[in-house]
Amino acid sequence: MDTFLRVNGWEITAEDRAIYSLMLALANGQIDKSQLAQWL
Repeated sequence: MDTFLRVNGWEITAEDRAIYSLMLALANGQIDKSQLAQWL
């Protein structure tokens, strides 16, 4: 996801721990695509 965002001119500026927690929540089904989009 980070590569896709960078190629399109975006950069994630959150701390690594926050990104890691977000990805785990997404993988575990605790958040959905709309929540991910909102976080980004």
